[in-house]
Amino acid sequence: MSAATPVSEARIYTHLRTADLERFRQMTPARVLFTRTRYDFDESLVDPANAPVRLTRLGVVRELLRREHAVVEMNEPAIGDLFPFLLAQVAAIRLRGLISRRRATIAAYCIQNADPALELARRWRLPRPLARVITTAAVRILVRSTDRLAFGTAGSFALYRRYVGDRLLGERARLIEEVPSPCECLARSTEERIPTQLAFVGVFSERKGIRQAMAAWDAHRADDTEATFRIIGMGGLQSEVVAWAADRLEVSVEIDPPRATIHRVLRQSGALILLSQPVGSFREQVGFPITEGLAHGCEIIASSETGVAGWLAEHGHSVVAPGAPASRVADEIGAAFDRARRRPGSLPELPAVDQRIVADRWMFTGAVP
Repeated sequence: MSAATPVSEARIYTHLRTADLERFRQMTPARVLFTRTRYDFDESLVDPANAPVRLTRLGVVRELLRREHAVVEMNEPAIGDLFPFLLAQVAAIRLRGLISRRRATIAAYCIQNADPALELARRWRLPRPLARVITTAAVRILVRSTDRLAFGTAGSFALYRRYVGDRLLGERARLIEEVPSPCECLARSTEERIPTQLAFVGVFSERKGIRQAMAAWDAHRADDTEATFRIIGMGGLQSEVVAWAADRLEVSVEIDPPRATIHRVLRQSGALILLSQPVGSFREQVGFPITEGLAHGCEIIASSETGVAGWLAEHGHSVVAPGAPASRVADEIGAAFDRARRRPGSLPELPAVDQRIVADRWMFTGAVP
């Protein structure tokens, strides 16, 4: 092994977002290889000392062949449209290990809770029975090829158990639910929380339930003229959202503001709403605005589609069916505002360390959580 190709750790992302850049500061130091960015990517937060490297999928495979890594966090196995890419990653890592005679540890963080066979059938236009056979084989090969699988949601753990069984998961699997710690910005803030301020943060799309949130707001506002609604994001339904808010003085819309603004709005808001909807084969994995809202002390109003729905319900937050009528969601908005007057969200019940960071430490070091 030459000095030009030192052993290191690596993470592979298909989509990189601003929140990932923020978390990297606490995670195990590693090279980050990615193929695309999310809509909210803020390049100003990139660490110049360890800047993520954008590559094509072929470029990622070449890099895994070219450079030896002690640990690689690759994309999780149960992503149907990524099967060829995932299998190529594993093959490259293992081939590199044979050449260097050093076996790399392969890890993955798993939050997928939608059936990957349905996604495969849709993307590749396959009959569902054939898609399920291919999916089962691919997931089994990929799981068997990994050393550590950290599961961020109970729903994802259940999905993998259905595909590969407890025996294959065995000791390589750990359930570490993706629950945040309180955001460090709270210690520096001077703003007072407004119990009757509702926030929506995310993409303006059918999948994120922005239309359901607007309808529920109108139903709630009929009985509560003091409440306000802060909407933050961007997306395909942007013109519809802006037009809806135009004649509602209590509603404000901010298009893709800087991260500091998002942190401030979440600190100020009594509740956050994200009514994720099943669209096609999509099912919400977690919904990052939910964990951000929790980290800032917001009460949460979510649909049962999110992978952390069980945790939210157990800790007194509002969880509704994705097709719940506006009047039902409006009642939950009122209930969330009442809770916001009585308690500091779930802040006292959050762990001292972000559980995504705990999962990262286990994947890279094997330290038992």
